[in-house]
Amino acid sequence: MIPENIIDKYVKVWTLADSGAPEAHAARKIMQTMEHKYPGIRQQAQALKRAMNPTPPPPEPESRPWEDVYADQQRRKEWEQSRARQQPQSDWRTMATSAFNYASQYAYQAFGAMEADNIAERVRIESRNNSGGSLSVIARFDPNVLNYAQHLTAVQKEMISSLVAARVKEELMFRLNE
Repeated sequence: MIPENIIDKYVKVWTLADSGAPEAHAARKIMQTMEHKYPGIRQQAQALKRAMNPTPPPPEPESRPWEDVYADQQRRKEWEQSRARQQPQSDWRTMATSAFNYASQYAYQAFGAMEADNIAERVRIESRNNSGGSLSVIARFDPNVLNYAQHLTAVQKEMISSLVAARVKEELMFRLNE
């Protein structure tokens, strides 16, 4: 008997092999290796695929007695109703998962924005009049803050640069309005 987790893995590899993805060729080779190692795995995987995706019975010609046709229609109707009862549960799971993923992504972005704002606030903005009459506006990063900022995402780095640029602009506007 082939372990169920091995059959599940085979079904996943089979799905990838049929997908036409760039990895399909490699997936076919893995399938061949698994078929050699586990004889009969393809038949068990086919049975599992049929169980996971049942298909309705095919329509039969209407030249039979009406009682048989009516009974088949009732069976088909019952089958469709049972599938419809199973579907909403799956839809609710999908919607709940989607909502959770959206909320966690939003929280991740909010945390990232807050982190970028904290780092931008640690940058010192200084200005001074030079001996030649020019004005210098300097943004000074503490080495620890600079090292930490280098490990942030590209979006966080862009936020930091925008926030620091806004602070440099404020300092420049202040100095020009003196």
